[in-house]
Amino acid sequence: MYKVVSSLFDFQKNAVHFLKQKEWGGLFLEQGLGKSICAAAVSLDWLNTKTVDSVLIVTKKTLVNNWASEFKTHSNYLPLVPSFGSSKLRYRFLPKGGVYILHYQALEQNSFRIKLLFKTERIGLIIDEAHYIKNPNSKIAKVLYELADKSARRLVLTGTPIPNRPYDLWSLCRFLEPSLVANMPFASLKKDFDIPRQGTSSNYGTLTTSLI
Repeated sequence: MYKVVSSLFDFQKNAVHFLKQKEWGGLFLEQGLGKSICAAAVSLDWLNTKTVDSVLIVTKKTLVNNWASEFKTHSNYLPLVPSFGSSKLRYRFLPKGGVYILHYQALEQNSFRIKLLFKTERIGLIIDEAHYIKNPNSKIAKVLYELADKSARRLVLTGTPIPNRPYDLWSLCRFLEPSLVANMPFASLKKDFDIPRQGTSSNYGTLTTSLI
């Protein structure tokens, strides 16, 4: 059985217990509070319980090795970091189950191949630094929406869920569960709830109440 072997703090245990029971969820913790170890625990539980066949973790390119190191340090499982430069590894990526760690650029460049994986397996999809998809019109956001709609489980990780504008939450909600924003088009949301300039009014409180 795969598992996290390091001790978790109580708040991390509570987060893992909650998230592993849900089809989708978000983990909004500041840097250094253990988002990766929590996500590792959730992803390994998904595999152990056969909730999914494979887990795909998408992060920034500079953090791929950090994620692999976190798994190696805190669990008894060693994830696969696929390379698309070798035809052998390209083939290996598609049929092999487990946990894969991929950066956003590789996902975007190889989206067609990765979409095939989602057609043949039940995938748990985790996106780290999730504010990376805050622009719903970006190509990477659209790719991830499509994959999310085909995934068995979804999880977003970020320490800055509302870094600049309250409507940055829209894309995370769209990724997790489209029905959350089905009646709230992004263009209208941006127009109605943008943070105003000094001296004007804001509908920010109404927005946060609606999302909660």
